Amino acid sequence: MLSIHPVQATSSPTYAHADVCAGQHSDATFGSFAYLAPYVYLECESPSTGLGLVALDVNASAPSFTPCGSSCPAPDWRAGGTTRFGPPIVAAAAVWAASDNGLSAFNATTGALIYQSAAFGVNRFVTPSEAGGQVFVPSHTVIRSFSFSGAVTFTPTHLDFSGQAPGTTSATQTVTLHNNLPGTLNVTSAALSGANASSYVKGIDGCTAMAVAPGGTCSVQVSFKPGTYGGLPASLNFTDAGPDSPQTIALNGMGALDDQGHLYTLDGYGGLHADGSARPLRISAHWSGWNIARSGVVPRRPGGVT
Repeated sequence: MLSIHPVQATSSPTYAHADVCAGQHSDATFGSFAYLAPYVYLECESPSTGLGLVALDVNASAPSFTPCGSSCPAPDWRAGGTTRFGPPIVAAAAVWAASDNGLSAFNATTGALIYQSAAFGVNRFVTPSEAGGQVFVPSHTVIRSFSFSGAVTFTPTHLDFSGQAPGTTSATQTVTLHNNLPGTLNVTSAALSGANASSYVKGIDGCTAMAVAPGGTCSVQVSFKPGTYGGLPASLNFTDAGPDSPQTIALNGMGALDDQGHLYTLDGYGGLHADGSARPLRISAHWSGWNIARSGVVPRRPGGVT
């Protein structure tokens, strides 16, 4: 009988065993298993009782697992029907396995098929491998590559804040994470970083410690509150289980005074005219030919008068 044996770390180890391949007791599975808590994944070989993949829910603390015998109750799952797979791997929160149907990927939690390539031939017991956001599969005399890198994207890719007076807070802007991976994306954190991180305020954070479903999104709000004058670049960093983690969103803001209320234009006749939101002058023009300003305003700048 094929069994998995959770071992209790005592001076006298104890064992538990149960069916794991739909009741098949011999020649039930070949090759290595894959693991992503809380599941162990394996392929099954019984033409009569079941092929495909099986996911066994494991309690590593007990230790124990939910058997998959003639019935395979939840939270265990079976997938792949009558397909004879090679040993599976786990990458990008999905379970990948090769067969003569091609490369298949299943949701690691539910077993739902989330990717299926075109058919190509493989030898028995072929196992995919993963590196750099790609899955590689031996196909007789060639290696086939399937890319899923860059599947975690952001809108927008950077945040730009206009000039903001020190000590005041800008309007909120939002960064949205898009999970384009075939499986659930676990986001660890969304954190401000950099020498000027204190000049930014993270508002509502819907991403930290979240599990984002395939095709799903989460969002983080950021505002700008400079403590001084000048350019104040920083970053919003996302740490997650994606292939390109951590991802960085550039934040750019300028600590500055808005002098739109102090701008005037001197015309060719000696008159001063208000620009923008500047208050109009009581006398805004002079006689033709007198290129003389009748009055003016010198705005106060950081560090003194200019």
